[in-house]
Amino acid sequence: MKMKLFLGLVALFIASQAQAVSLSDVMFNGRPADGMTGVVMGNDTGLASGLNDIFGGSEFSLIAKDDPPGGAAATGSFGGMDFSVASSGKGTKTSTGTIGTWDLTWSGTGFPLTVDFVLVLKASDRYVAFFFDDVLLDASGSSTDNPWSITFTNSGGKFPELSHLSLYGRDPLPGSSVPEPAAMLLFGTGLIGLAGFSRRKS
Repeated sequence: MKMKLFLGLVALFIASQAQAVSLSDVMFNGRPADGMTGVVMGNDTGLASGLNDIFGGSEFSLIAKDDPPGGAAATGSFGGMDFSVASSGKGTKTSTGTIGTWDLTWSGTGFPLTVDFVLVLKASDRYVAFFFDDVLLDASGSSTDNPWSITFTNSGGKFPELSHLSLYGRDPLPGSSVPEPAAMLLFGTGLIGLAGFSRRKS
């Protein structure tokens, strides 16, 4: 009975950590995010000071915030480089989510630059932050038509449109961690495997 209760609690914990989003909901140069927060209620205003607690390492800075469907891209500077970020708009609704693309361009003299960055998709009354670890920018250039997808629903159960897209950056530190929910999901899966092994043995 105790083992069933234990497994039930572990399954409940994992279910509470699981989100309707995945690392591949935001891509950069064909690469999925290395970590994410999961769905967070509220607005990402002032989030920069808390991202280091979520992803480990030093503090992030807000580089740029794009509010579609405005004409010009949002621009900002970081690490001696100039960045410009833009989304394709509020997105197209499909049966599996609201999808769109985002573009990042950079220029300056600070090459090569290795940076951690976080891209935030804000929609309805919630957002998800996607973490990209140790991104190497070795020449002035751009990355265009990177896909994003909002696969979480609003309070009415519908896929919302993109409210805004924010880009945060920081100088990476060795051993920066992935978000806690992902680590705990791995830990919980290991516990279930261990419990199953122990049960089969007895």
